[in-house]
Amino acid sequence: MTATPSAAGPDRPAEPAPPAPGTYRHFKGGRYEVIGTGRHVDTEEALVFYRTLYGDRSHWVRPVAQFVEHVTRDGWDGPRFVREEPQPSQPEPRTEP
Repeated sequence: MTATPSAAGPDRPAEPAPPAPGTYRHFKGGRYEVIGTGRHVDTEEALVFYRTLYGDRSHWVRPVAQFVEHVTRDGWDGPRFVREEPQPSQPEPRTEP
C-alpha cells in the first residue's frame, strides 16, 4: 500500500487551511468545539476532530474540506461552520461579607 502524499501537486490539489481550535456554530444552529486536526492513517486526508457542545457532547471527525466548505441549503448561503468570537472573561460579582 502506498500513502498519498500530503503536499499539493499535479495529481493533488491544495488543501484548504484547517480550522483553528475554538468554538464554531453550524449553519443549522448547533455549537461545536474544534479540538484539533489530523490525517487519515491510510489516505492522509486532512480531518477535523470536534465535539458537540450540547446533548451527549459526542466527538466527531469530518474532512477539513467539508468542514470549511460553502453551503447553500435550507435557506442558508454561507460557510458550513462559523467561528464564534471568544467572549472576554467576566469578573466574578463581589459579595459583601
